[in-house]
Amino acid sequence: MACNPTGAASSQAVPSAAAPEAATPPASGIPVSATPIRLVIPDGLATSSTAETIDIVTDQTGAPWDVAPAHLQLTFQGYTLQSSYHVPQIFVYPGQQYAGLNPAAAESLKRLQTVLSNPSGSYGKDTLPRAPFLNAAQVFAAQQKLIHFNGGSGVRFITQYGQDVSPINNSGLFYHFEGLTDDGQYYIVAVLPVNLPFLPADNNPQSSIPSGGVPFPAPSNSPQSYEDYFKQVTQKIDASPGGKFSPSLDTLDALIQSIATGP
Repeated sequence: MACNPTGAASSQAVPSAAAPEAATPPASGIPVSATPIRLVIPDGLATSSTAETIDIVTDQTGAPWDVAPAHLQLTFQGYTLQSSYHVPQIFVYPGQQYAGLNPAAAESLKRLQTVLSNPSGSYGKDTLPRAPFLNAAQVFAAQQKLIHFNGGSGVRFITQYGQDVSPINNSGLFYHFEGLTDDGQYYIVAVLPVNLPFLPADNNPQSSIPSGGVPFPAPSNSPQSYEDYFKQVTQKIDASPGGKFSPSLDTLDALIQSIATGP
């Protein structure tokens, strides 16, 4: 899966955390069972989901970033946001097989295991796990938090991917979760679009900036001005209460926390 060009930024650190947040499934919602996982879609997040088993892709049959073993792809229908570049999805891979086929997956799993084994460490966009199937760079990482689900744990954060330098925007912004089951068997990746009211609608540098937003530097500005821009926007995202996001971070956390594996 290729990614929309969106930008580049300096590294941000993950706040220290002694342990993953305990699993707190949503009080009500739509139950979903798609082997090998189960979950509950919180009320108002989406109307349904479709599960598909994606066949193996090798370097002979697909692009390098698409190489993967057969895996589950869960796609949410009627998702609360309809204008994002990203499709709201959760992927479940056989972890060791994926790592053996795709070097990017092997690196991401290594990073994830490092975070889980040392949750009080400091991690930035270049050391956090990344989606192996997105053919672009991780621009920034904000709102990082460790989350536990029934049978495993992982890290979530808000991010955007890019192939060039352009604004952080609501078309590219997403909630990203990467997790691993306790037995190491399954590697779980979630890409769930989110919006914030102070971000522009898309990655066009000429797009209007909402109230409270940070203007994107003009082409004539110095390289440092772009670094300053990404730093300011990342700080604003980090400082934003979870309820300011659409959908809220609490809602998306509840979706992830509802995941269960095994019998």
